[in-house]
Amino acid sequence: MAGAGAQLRRVVALVLLACCSMAPAATARGMSAGIAHNITSFLSGHPEYKQYNRYLTETRVCDEINARGGVTVLVLGDGAMSTLVSDAGADLGAIKNALRLHALLDYWDVKKLKALPTGADTLTDTFYQAAGGAATSATGSVKMAKLEGGGFGFASAASPGDAYDATFTKALKQTQYDFAVLEVSAPIEFDGLFDGPSVASLTRLLEKAGCKRFAALIASTGVLKDYQAAMADKAGLTLFAPKDDAFLAKGAPDVDKMPRADLVALLRYHALPGYNPRPSLKLVKASARPFRTLASTAGGKDNVRTKPLQGSHTDTALAISAHHSRRHAP
Repeated sequence: MAGAGAQLRRVVALVLLACCSMAPAATARGMSAGIAHNITSFLSGHPEYKQYNRYLTETRVCDEINARGGVTVLVLGDGAMSTLVSDAGADLGAIKNALRLHALLDYWDVKKLKALPTGADTLTDTFYQAAGGAATSATGSVKMAKLEGGGFGFASAASPGDAYDATFTKALKQTQYDFAVLEVSAPIEFDGLFDGPSVASLTRLLEKAGCKRFAALIASTGVLKDYQAAMADKAGLTLFAPKDDAFLAKGAPDVDKMPRADLVALLRYHALPGYNPRPSLKLVKASARPFRTLASTAGGKDNVRTKPLQGSHTDTALAISAHHSRRHAP
């Protein structure tokens, strides 16, 4: 299926690691200085968007929105949101795709909308495109236009013709150049938005990201099946995938000499049973309970924590448990 590799990101959070120990630092772009908006807090004061707000929280798309400045969120009232949920088959990953498509990577207020040319489309990028979910630039963009009969129309740039799925209803919030919340009348969708990913494309996604060695190891050891089982679960999967040069770095374990049982445990250790995108990891407090991994025991061995990493281009680090360090050190 075209675009399946990209759509895999809706159920897998892939955090690329370039650390020397393979229990490494996760690159993550933090919240920009001065960003103060919180989409869920704002919508909590508007009960007519309760469903929309609920799914922003459940999918963690709210964290992505809160981590950026200069964004516009196209929100749906409960009636329109019920339509979207139904169209998505109530699948959380599919709903995540749609919510990202409704979050624009630019600031659009009523003044800017009025400046649009009448009858001509203007394209704007979305969070769906930024997250790697779009197979093409068209499926990752929303087209807008000033309608000849008045008002403003919105649709996926992949939708043919000059029809628009939704129209502008009202502005809920406009913080100039930073954060706008606009209500639209109906969901913005396109054919394929809600298609499920192929789990077989996980290795291709890893290879494309520069993690060919890691991809080969999970396939040869059978750990790929463990990942696929976690992906099939509603909660999703988070991978901390070492890039190829991490295996050659000083202090990295020699996986070729590692006993098979230890190698399997190491690969399972690099996966969390649950979807945790980078903006969400950035917001985890140091005092929070450690994350369980696919290698975790009932006693808490092989859990991981996140903490700030100061003085580096990366701003989130994974601190490995002492049990893991002893067990898998070369």
